[in-house]
Amino acid sequence: MSKTNFIQRVAAYILEHYPTDTDQLTIVFPNKSASIFLKKELSLQAGKTIWMPQIQSVEEIFAQWIGMSIADPLSIIFDLIEIHLSTRSGGDEYMDQFAGYAHQIAKDFDEIDHHLVDEAALFNFLSEAKALELWHPDGSALSTYEKNYLHFFKSLHGIYIALQKIMLQNNSAYPGAIARLLSSLSDAELIAKSGQKKLLFVGFNALSPAEE
Repeated sequence: MSKTNFIQRVAAYILEHYPTDTDQLTIVFPNKSASIFLKKELSLQAGKTIWMPQIQSVEEIFAQWIGMSIADPLSIIFDLIEIHLSTRSGGDEYMDQFAGYAHQIAKDFDEIDHHLVDEAALFNFLSEAKALELWHPDGSALSTYEKNYLHFFKSLHGIYIALQKIMLQNNSAYPGAIARLLSSLSDAELIAKSGQKKLLFVGFNALSPAEE
């Protein structure tokens, strides 16, 4: 099915089932790209002036419900770099290396939260696995590079915790953290936060555990 045909079917469904209360309807898409097409199609099919439903992405509506803003990815990277610098007594000798990893770390943290992973167990397993990877059968000492490599993986859990605190203080977080916070609420709390509008979730072929 083409995107155009899908949007046509969505518009037809809305006008059939909510002909007089489109203003009380919120449409939730996986992203915002479909909103312009849906508004245009609703206007065409209605053939008259109607109140448009509110159209939001799933990330936007989750942020609204939890009362936080979606953090700019670059701000998360800067936060990670600041955390790294504040925890290294040796100064910024390895800051360039860490800055190169920060983007991937932010993505990994987002995935961890989206999938409701036990982060303490994960990071503990990861650091132990890396320690075994670097173990020297002959009993020789680790090189400076190997020590720094191991320190990096051992520090990830502390970095994760520190970033969570900063995001809560700033009232701004990456989408996975927002979804995880919402997932910890009871059904009654979620219903209260969603307000009085009718909700239609449209076009989702998969949800992360936190989103579900």
